[in-house]
Amino acid sequence: MRELIIVGGGIGGLALAAGLKNRGMHVQVLEAAPELKPVGAGILLANNAQKALDHIGILSNIVPLGQSLREGAILNQKGNTLGKQLTLEDARPWLGIHRGALQQGLLGPLEENQVVLGRRVVNVKVETDRVVLTTEQGETHEAQHIIAFDGIHSPFREAVGDTRSIRYSGYTCWRGLAEGWDGPKEYFSETWGKGKRFGIVPIQDRTYWFATANAPHRDPKMKAMDGAALKTVFADFHQEVFELLDLTPKVIWNDIEDIAPVKKLVYGRILLAGDAGHATTPNMGQGACMALEDAATLTSLLTKNLNWDEVGRRFEQKRLRRTAWITKQSWQLGKMAQWAHPLAASFRNSMTKMTPDSLSQGLLRKLANVTFEA
Repeated sequence: MRELIIVGGGIGGLALAAGLKNRGMHVQVLEAAPELKPVGAGILLANNAQKALDHIGILSNIVPLGQSLREGAILNQKGNTLGKQLTLEDARPWLGIHRGALQQGLLGPLEENQVVLGRRVVNVKVETDRVVLTTEQGETHEAQHIIAFDGIHSPFREAVGDTRSIRYSGYTCWRGLAEGWDGPKEYFSETWGKGKRFGIVPIQDRTYWFATANAPHRDPKMKAMDGAALKTVFADFHQEVFELLDLTPKVIWNDIEDIAPVKKLVYGRILLAGDAGHATTPNMGQGACMALEDAATLTSLLTKNLNWDEVGRRFEQKRLRRTAWITKQSWQLGKMAQWAHPLAASFRNSMTKMTPDSLSQGLLRKLANVTFEA
């Protein structure tokens, strides 16, 4: 029986395994996917995420895989600036990176067989002295403690009696990677329309974009949309949107969902981390960042001479309030950004234009103001 198993070989799980490995601890990771392919689209790594990667000991391996972003802005449908989102003057630039590239970078410090693939956990049994996991293949894996980094649909929430349900935001999302777009390399933007948005993030040799629109939950019409169909949806947006859609070979779709904040992340022998414990909407670009913060915090705690109960207590003390703040702020920002009524959208744009840069800087500083010792 192992002392600890990490379930989930995504960004958070791999980051924790890498942080522990860099400190001499070998922890097995169970991952549902049969192989770790460079799939997905792009993500933003803000200052706090880069701090976490630095604490884990792998930032220098990740930075060359992404694109430095020194300035960003919110635009209206015509492409005119409503408000600037400057990265902090005294901090690292933000980083735009392909999710697959980040995942491969996190794998770097790990041993060849440390991540066990094709092991989807379908049953969780908590016993007096252990947790027994059963996979789809019928295998059992036992450990004294489990850290669940296995995403918003984690079976561990139900296993520990966490009754929170996934909540739909009211808007859906498409994402893609445009090839060969000749746009600015160190600048990212988000365009706000009436009930829809379009974001642009350079990630080295390609450009990641995302688009949102108010829609019913799990609408098959939204799922079926390709680049040509999206050009119709965003027909009143500026020219760069059409250029990017024309240069995108594949569109990825998903509804935007989260989980309401909770007052507990540790249930006896099981600790919920990343999206398994505090999934957030992507409106602040903080989903992966929060998972990396979790991983950095756990790296610190698990390499101290602490018993499991104390690890859990300190983890909750460090992470509950911050993740709840991010989830609430992101939910509220998304609701405002998706306002569809012309008068409401016009008011939102006017208020955004009048917001002083100092207020944006204050929010960025609050995001960046994080430590991982607990």
